[in-house]
Parts: sequence; C-alpha cells; structure tokens
Amino acid sequence: MHDVIRRDLSNEQLVARASSVGQVSPHHATSDRYSFISTLDVVDTLRDDGWRPFSAQQGRIYYSDKGGYQKHMVRLVHPDWIYKDMSLQALLINSHDRSTVYQLRLGIFTFVCANGLISGETLIQEAAKHINQTQEAININAHEMTAKAERIISFVDRFKSVTLDEIRQREYAEAVMAFLYGRDKDGKVKASLTYDQLLETRRTEQSEPTLWNVLNRVQENVVRGGLRGKSFNTGRAVVTQGITAIDRTVDVNEFLWDTAVKFSQ
Repeated sequence: MHDVIRRDLSNEQLVARASSVGQVSPHHATSDRYSFISTLDVVDTLRDDGWRPFSAQQGRIYYSDKGGYQKHMVRLVHPDWIYKDMSLQALLINSHDRSTVYQLRLGIFTFVCANGLISGETLIQEAAKHINQTQEAININAHEMTAKAERIISFVDRFKSVTLDEIRQREYAEAVMAFLYGRDKDGKVKASLTYDQLLETRRTEQSEPTLWNVLNRVQENVVRGGLRGKSFNTGRAVVTQGITAIDRTVDVNEFLWDTAVKFSQ
C-alpha cells in the first residue's frame, strides 16, 4: 500500500498542521447571518465513509486576529480508489472568516510526481456560501459525494485512451500558457517559456503521448516551477516559480483538467 495511505491523521494531528481546521466558532467580525461550518465535522463524515485525511494546510494571514480562522484545505484519500500510479482524493476547502465559501472537490493524485490534480467544473465539486446553511445538510452532501466518485475514474480511463500527436500536444500547451500568462493585443501568448518546456518529459513512465501523460507532464512542470526562460516584455532571463497558494493551485489544476476534458471529446 502506498505511503500516503499510512498517513491517516487524527483530528488532533490535522489541527496541529493547520489550526483553523479545528475552529469551533466563526470570526468575531462575521454577522448573525453567517453560518458556521465545522471542518472537522465534515472530516468525520468523510472518515465514516472510508476516507482518510493525510494532509492539512492553511493560507497566510494579513491581520493577526484572523489567525485560526483563515482559509484551509484538508486532503483525504480512500483505500478503494488507490491504484498503481494514482489515487482519488477529496479536497475539503473552508474558512471561518468570510474569506472563502465551503468547497468539497474530488480530484486525482499521481504518485510518480506527487502533485495533486484537482477536478474542474466538468467533474465533481460542491460549494456552499456560509449563509442559511446547516451542518447536517453539509454533512449529508459530503456523504453523497462519495457515491459519485466513480465518475472521475471514468474520465481518467478516457484520458489514457486518447493519443495526441505533436500538433495537439502543442495546442494543449498553448492553451495552458495562455491561461497562465495571457495574450497580447495581437493574440500572441505572453509567455516566458516555450511549449516544448511545458511538454518536457521528466519521467519515462510519462513518455507515451497519451492525453493523460501530457496532462501530467504539463501539470508537474507548471506546479513545480524551476523552468528557465526569457521575459516576454524585457527579454531578461527568468526562472518560473512553483505554485503553493491554495487559490492558485485550485485555479490552475481546474484549468488543466477541464482543458483535458475538451481534448478528449
């Protein structure tokens, strides 16, 4: 069994990694209309369905009184969806200071590169504002998400069955770079990298030109960073930064996944 399964964190261990996960009340600046959603209650519901939490992180704070209330994310894995090269994960995102809506997503985690891949609108995700919510309804929703998990696996099987020629691979890379860097007034991607750099194969396991491998190659190169290029505006040498912030991680990985869905049709 993969090492990620062995990290079955208790609630106390989750809170030690991200104190906001264990918060029991909302920030004092929230209004009476604000509905507090307990992250640990949702974790317990998912745990009852067989999910095992293995990671917790929280965002930075810019005001000291927001400490312990800020945005946070808990990642869970289910032993029924552990495969040789990947696992299905639940990603629970929440806050207690009005900084974000409650979110529960299902995504893919590949063992070969240890980077999380988050599903987009085309797959399974639930979100709820902290208004007129009950903990019971949130927990029921979390329970129902487990029953829908097989849908993601079907998409992975589809991605693995699609082969992309060099032209289609470059089209995928161009779409990603346009998302990351934007385009100028003439429609040219304002990128500091080449398409080939995004498509670079770091692992022999990903050498076959399947859509699944292309997606994972691009994802690892984008998320890890460290690629050397030249600034589009100045021509100066630059090195791409890795992605660590929760919001940016979600946005980028959603786009990667949703673009792959389009390329599989």
